[in-house]
Amino acid sequence: MSDFPHPILIVTGMHRSGTSLTASLLQSAGVDMGSNLMGPIESNMKGHFEDLEVVQFHESVLEACNFPPQGWVTQEKITEIPENLRIRAQEIIASKRKKAGITGWKDPRGTLFLEFWQSQVPEAKFIFVYRTPWEVIDSLYRRGDHIFQEFPYLALEFWISYNSAILSFCNQYPHHSILFNIDQIRHNPQVLGQAIHEKFQLSLAPQSEIYDVSLFHNQVSQSSRPAIIQEFFPEAITIFQHLEHRCYYTRVQSDSYISQQTHKQIFDEKSLFQDWLKLRTAEKVQKENQLLLSDMQQYNQELESTVNQTNEELKQIKKEQNSLIQEWENAQQCNQELESTINQTNEELKQIKKEQDSLIQEWENAQQCNQELESTINQTNEELKQIKKEQDSLIQEWENAQQCNQELESTINQTNEELKQIKKEQDSLIQEWENAQQCNQELESTINQTNEELKQIKKEQDSLIQEWENAQFQLEKALQGWEETQNLVQAMKSSKFWKLRQLWFQIKHRLGLPIK
Repeated sequence: MSDFPHPILIVTGMHRSGTSLTASLLQSAGVDMGSNLMGPIESNMKGHFEDLEVVQFHESVLEACNFPPQGWVTQEKITEIPENLRIRAQEIIASKRKKAGITGWKDPRGTLFLEFWQSQVPEAKFIFVYRTPWEVIDSLYRRGDHIFQEFPYLALEFWISYNSAILSFCNQYPHHSILFNIDQIRHNPQVLGQAIHEKFQLSLAPQSEIYDVSLFHNQVSQSSRPAIIQEFFPEAITIFQHLEHRCYYTRVQSDSYISQQTHKQIFDEKSLFQDWLKLRTAEKVQKENQLLLSDMQQYNQELESTVNQTNEELKQIKKEQNSLIQEWENAQQCNQELESTINQTNEELKQIKKEQDSLIQEWENAQQCNQELESTINQTNEELKQIKKEQDSLIQEWENAQQCNQELESTINQTNEELKQIKKEQDSLIQEWENAQQCNQELESTINQTNEELKQIKKEQDSLIQEWENAQFQLEKALQGWEETQNLVQAMKSSKFWKLRQLWFQIKHRLGLPIK
């Protein structure tokens, strides 16, 4: 059993064998044949029903193997697939498996990749479609592929190669394959759904009404072409008979397709296709000419209708032109009346222009004056900045002098305190000396000792007096420095800086600037 809930249906067969009809019937039955399908063209009016992603993969592999991308090769299978394209194939398979329901794709080139897809998609079911070699050759000639214009006999060789590959695969994988003659499907589209149900247990109900019988041309079967194939290319007849016997619903013997009137003349085998090709090419050209003639008739009808419409429009334009001429004459008269007004207005405009020029000249003069004033203000600002720097320097020096005075004042106060202490000690000594004088007689034995002490005290007193005199000198020097500072402040107030400062305050006051 497969690990995937739904199989992938792969529809393929030789080109022009009815694979598009088969794919369209499967799509009508609900099979998802792809989200981006190749559109219709003249040779396939109903569409190809080919998933472009799968088609592009097949074409890329063929080009990588130096084969035509259309699949025109006699090699029955492609085995050498580049790794990057194998990865792309796996992505295509993964996207199909993700979808709900039955999915699939169709491409005649897939006949060359049967072994590859079988190895990559083990759950795949292959639906093969074949058609008689003469009908396929006739259809290819009608389509007008360039390769058959030069080598018409290749059409049969490709048919043999493709269908040989189909037979080989069906024999190798009978449980995964089902084979149909397109005539079975054309005559009864329900056969397709019935056979798939019996073989693969899948319930599908194709819609019969989508088949257009006019798109299939099989008149060639009533000609001598089948007999020519039988006479000169028996290999093709043998393969066709094998296809008929391998077909899911056994058909009547393939000899019924072939006229019993065989031609015994001796022909060059390759030249047999030349007149066939010429006939179909002529029919194709005739058909194209008929289409061209039909297009020309339709174009002439449209052109005649356009001419009639144009004549009506010209009449309407003529009426509008006459109306415009009348309006133009009225406008001319109005212009004459307005011309004098315009001349008068021009004179007024000239006067206004003169006044404007005068105002512009005055404005320019004012601008020049403003520029000069701005230059003066900028120069004054520079001078004020310099004065501010000098003022800051003087203020710093004054603050240093103030700090020095404070320190000197502190020293003087400390010295005064020491002098007071010395004075007290001196007073005490004098008192003691007086007491000593009174007790001189009584203390004669100690006078000498006291005298020595007095000498020592005298020395200390002299030292203290000297220190006091030095302090007096420092105080006088500090007072002298203070007086010099006072004189410097008075000089600053009478200096150019102070006057400029007062002038700056006046300017700021006039300009309405804040004065700090």
